[in-house]
Order: sequence, then C-alpha cells, then structure tokens
Amino acid sequence: MRTRPAPGDGGTPAAPPAASPAPAARAFDAVLCDLDNVVRFYDTAPLAALERAAGLPEGTTTDIAYAPEVDLPLLLGRITPAAWVAAIAAGLTERVGADRARALGRALADAPFRADEEVVSLLRRARTHVPLVLVTNATLQLDADLALLGLTDLADAVVSSAVEQVAKPDPAIYRIAADRAGVPLARCLFVDDRQENVDAAAALGMTGVLYREPADLRRALGPCAEDAGERGGGGRGAEARRAGTSGPVGGDPEVLFGGLANAGAVLRRGDAVERPAPPHAALLHAHLRALREQGFDGVPVPLGFSASGRRERLSYVPGEVAVDPHPPWTWTDDVLRSVGALLRRMHDAAVAVPSGRAAGWPADLADPEGAAAPGALVCHNDVCLENVVFRDGRAAALIDFDLAAPGRPVWDVAMTARYWVPMRGRDGLDPSHRLRVLADGYGLGRADRAALPRVIEQATAVCRAFVERRVERGDAAYTAVYEQSGRAVWDRHQAWLADQRRALTAALLTD
Repeated sequence: MRTRPAPGDGGTPAAPPAASPAPAARAFDAVLCDLDNVVRFYDTAPLAALERAAGLPEGTTTDIAYAPEVDLPLLLGRITPAAWVAAIAAGLTERVGADRARALGRALADAPFRADEEVVSLLRRARTHVPLVLVTNATLQLDADLALLGLTDLADAVVSSAVEQVAKPDPAIYRIAADRAGVPLARCLFVDDRQENVDAAAALGMTGVLYREPADLRRALGPCAEDAGERGGGGRGAEARRAGTSGPVGGDPEVLFGGLANAGAVLRRGDAVERPAPPHAALLHAHLRALREQGFDGVPVPLGFSASGRRERLSYVPGEVAVDPHPPWTWTDDVLRSVGALLRRMHDAAVAVPSGRAAGWPADLADPEGAAAPGALVCHNDVCLENVVFRDGRAAALIDFDLAAPGRPVWDVAMTARYWVPMRGRDGLDPSHRLRVLADGYGLGRADRAALPRVIEQATAVCRAFVERRVERGDAAYTAVYEQSGRAVWDRHQAWLADQRRALTAALLTD
C-alpha cells in the first residue's frame, strides 16, 4: 500500500544540503531510516494513464488521497485500506462519476512497488556496524509489503505509524525508534525524503539527512557504507535487542479482524494483543483487573502500553470468535443462552467493583440513566458477535471494553439483544423466541423482562445517534455502513420495535 506520492512526496522538496566530507569519527550509533521514497518506490504510470483518460491533471488523485483528513486516519491504523479508497473516490466522484472515481482510488492503492537495491545494499552494510530501524508512516499492511519486497530481515526493528498510532513528524515516533535501537536520540542518524521529518529529527538532536538519491545515504553512512559484509540478519542491532532493548516481540504480528472502529488495527504478537488505547484506558485496565479479582476470568489481562501511550497491550484470549461471515453455529439457541449466562457472570462480578462515577467513562453507547440508576454497574455496552470468545461451543470471554460505562444491567442485556437475537431480524429466526432464550440464559428478573422491550427501543435510538455522529464527522468505516442501510432503514426498524413491543413483552413474561 502506497503511503506517500512518488516522486516528490506530495510537496515541493527543499534543496538538499551540500555534500560534506564524512567525519573521521562516526557521529551516530544507530540508523533510523524512512521506507517510502528511500527504500521503496511506486510505479504510478497506470494511475497517470487513468487520470489522463478521465480528463484529470496528473496528480489529482494523490492530491485528494494524501490530504491529511483522508491520509492520516489510514496511517494511524484507524481505517482500512478499503475505507481509504472509498474516501478518495468520494473526493473524485463529482468530477468523474462514481465508477471511474473508484477505479482511480483502487489504482493508487494497488500501485506496484519495488525496492531500490542500491539503497538496500547500503543499509545492509550499515547494519553490520550499528542497529538499523525503519521508521515509516505506513499502513497495517506493512508486514505483508515487506514480505513482498523480500525485506522482512532488513532491519532490527520496524516502527510503523499505524501500529504506534503516531506519525512523523510527531516527536513521539522518533523517541520510540531510538528506544528500539537502544541508542540516545543524539546518537541517531535519521534519513528521510521529507524536509519536515528531517527537521523534526534534528530538533531532537539527531543527525538528519534529507534523501534524494543513494549518494546522499552513502555520504551520510561514511565508512559504514564501505563494509562489504552484507548479510540478511543479525548485526549489532540484533545483538542489542537480545541484550534487552525494546523491539518486536514474538515475530511478525497477526492482524485480528472484526468490528469497525479498530478494523485492521488490532495485532497479536505471541500471547499479547496490541490495539489502539481508548482515552480512558488506565481506568479501564483497573476495572478489568478488578473483575478478575472478583473471580470473573472472562476478560483479558491488561499488560500495559506502548512507548507512545497510544496503544494498549492485553493478554490474548484463546478461543473462537464469530467474525463475518458468521458461521451457522452462531445462531443456535445454546450459543445464545451461553452469551446471556456469560453476561450475567460479568455483571455479578461488576456489582462488587466501584464504577468511579466521576471518572471519564465514554458516553457513546452508555445508558442515559448512567451511574445514578438503581443497581448501576459498569456495563460492556458492545457485546456484539465479534466481542465474544467461545470455547467448546460456549461463550467464555468478553473482549473490547472500549465503550464500557456505568448503567443498568438491563441496558447491557438490551444492547446484547440487538446483536444476538438479532433485533433487526434474520431469516429463519424468531425474535420473540430468541429474546426469551437470551433472558433465560441471563436469568433476567420479571420486572426487567417487562422493561426490556422499551429499553431495546431506547438502546436502538442511542446506537443510531452514535452511528450518525460518526458519519457527520467523516468516519469512512461508519459512512460506508450507513450508506448501505440509511436513514429509512433505521426508521423502519424503530417503528417495527414499537409495533412489536407488546408481543415481545408477552414472550418474555409467559411462564
């Protein structure tokens, strides 16, 4: 996936500094190097041909694609490449029509790329002397791209904006890279093709090199570039990592799929999961630990945060998750009953855990009655199919507590019913029967059974408002989903719930 235009990188470059002789003593103990337009280069000829055929000036697509409001969410791992293409197409549709706009966006996303072998050779030589870290504003496809280039062994560590949730020229990403190299900032050589990124590195005390051609890198590396000992792995960087400096854990990460908000941004490394940290992550981690202390082991164990603080680390919860397309077993009564039972176990533990009424719990999907409601506890609020882990055919754990907040237990049951009954309907499933199965599995009391249909209506209104807020602020993932359903579908669904209130209540209360 291309992350920056080539050549020129989307802006007018400043003139490179004049060449100067390499100093007698090496001025650096690690090399931090950009990827795109230094190591990796894209062939944009197919895109240019499509633009000419559409009557557009060359570069029109990249101007839209690399505007910060379109590009940055992708580079921070907040949207999928498909959502990025959709956003590009949205910016072009008025000029060339929807079909051609999509083709242009796809041509950019699928542009072929290659590695500059001279640069690769220089970096491999340098790595026999000092640690090498790639520091790149990239997407979550970076590992696959490096594999296609045959460069998975090029560097001692890779610092990606999509993984760390911070992009150059933010100083935080430079600090992360220096930490991975195990070298102070002032002893790092930083190589990049964008002047603003080099300037940010220099402001932190690094030696900055503005890259335009391999000769720039060769001059900067000095004697490190003259070593003939090229090799694919090891080097001083690998030794430093074995000695205990920060670095990738557990080999290449595995992308865990499911859900919209963090699509493509959840990575598994061995027995740990790395994901974007919500703003209230510290509070949430304390809550998860407290649930486990109360005997509920169906939640991940918090393991800490990335160096940037923008990603959290949790224990991997083994088992099976019903991701889309949902397998047939997802819709059996036994599975539904076990989901209700798991939710009840979590609530029974949460009763003994203070909710921290004044704390910053998110309001996105929270019960409007909140912590002030009688019997309030911290609800999960998003027990969708992708957030339940199964073992031996039964619901065993809940994951993704980002939207948890204080509320009535029946609110959490209502939210769960929306997904698992499901209240929007599914061919061959009876909503009244399945709502009763969920309530039975949970052990819902009679008063809450009587209230449940109205609470589901209330929860549906909150969910609709949540989606519409995301659409209004331009969230591509939610916009695509909303376009498929739309306002009229929500209207019909809410009207159906109101019409069925009496029948649903009767099914819940019938002995």
